[in-house]
Amino acid sequence: MSQKILIVDDQVENLHLLVDIFSDEGHEMLVAKNGDEALSVAREELPDLMLLDINMPTLNGYEVCELLQESAKTKDISIIFLSAQSSSVDEAHGLKLGAVDFISKPFVVEIVKQRVRIHLELKEVKNRLKECIQKQNS
Repeated sequence: MSQKILIVDDQVENLHLLVDIFSDEGHEMLVAKNGDEALSVAREELPDLMLLDINMPTLNGYEVCELLQESAKTKDISIIFLSAQSSSVDEAHGLKLGAVDFISKPFVVEIVKQRVRIHLELKEVKNRLKECIQKQNS
């Protein structure tokens, strides 16, 4: 089953690189170049996972994460921060806001691929559990 990945970064070269990496994996790729676009695409497409930069025009990644977490429709989107902000304070803040992971730039392609794979698998298991619970409750 093809899963949707939304990549959000204001650097076009990062978008191209990440799209190339994950398109080869068979995923449906979505992109946004700033926080406002990210919210719009996320609300419309409901991606399974989002790779989200922090420093962007309009809304920053932290603000995007907070807004997605506040909505019942989008709170289950798995968010991985992918950022040049790499201090432990930044990482802790991102995870506290609800992200499932934090990867520092510059990143190692194979590490990003494996972390995305793990979080997509976890997302699929969560979805299956929810379906089983709903079936039992109906």
